[in-house]
Amino acid sequence: MTMTSRPADKRVSEADWIRAAPALNNLAKITLDIAYAVLVEGKKPTEAAETFGRSRQAVSNAVSRVWEQIKSIPSEPESTLPAARSDLKPGNDVKAATEKHITAADWKRAEPAISHLSKSTLDMAYAVLVEGKKQTEVAESHNRTKQAVHNAVNRVREMLESVITDRLEYVAVWLPPELAEQVRKMAEDHATKHGR
Repeated sequence: MTMTSRPADKRVSEADWIRAAPALNNLAKITLDIAYAVLVEGKKPTEAAETFGRSRQAVSNAVSRVWEQIKSIPSEPESTLPAARSDLKPGNDVKAATEKHITAADWKRAEPAISHLSKSTLDMAYAVLVEGKKQTEVAESHNRTKQAVHNAVNRVREMLESVITDRLEYVAVWLPPELAEQVRKMAEDHATKHGR
């Protein structure tokens, strides 16, 4: 794939992005949308951080993660590549992603990971991350400071990111001791493998 390689000039053509889509489908939508905004649309990382409500470091991590995956895709002659289809573009709905960062289904699936947080923290984060409300609007409606909303959103987002990105599922079942031990071992192995 034709891409510039200097870190400050990382760019990917829209056609190359679409061709890379199958290799990127293991990443979270927000990661793809941030990377698309920077790599394809050419937004500055600071602008993307503001647009998506993320830190510059989170934007840098998202871009680097996607960039490394795209770089690892072998180049193919133009004639063997499928035609570019805009409906396959992962970053197709970048504007909507600034309003809704997490789907209601992903939120529901990840609830066990955040159930220990206070109701107000969860309510504020849900309003921003799922309903797409602005942090200032949520601060007013919950009678909190914008910083309190920002902290709640970041705390929840951080906890949800690994659950959503790794497509993890929470399972609560009763098992015989030997099977329960196997499940605990699998969970430990996964956590060790993914640095958690």
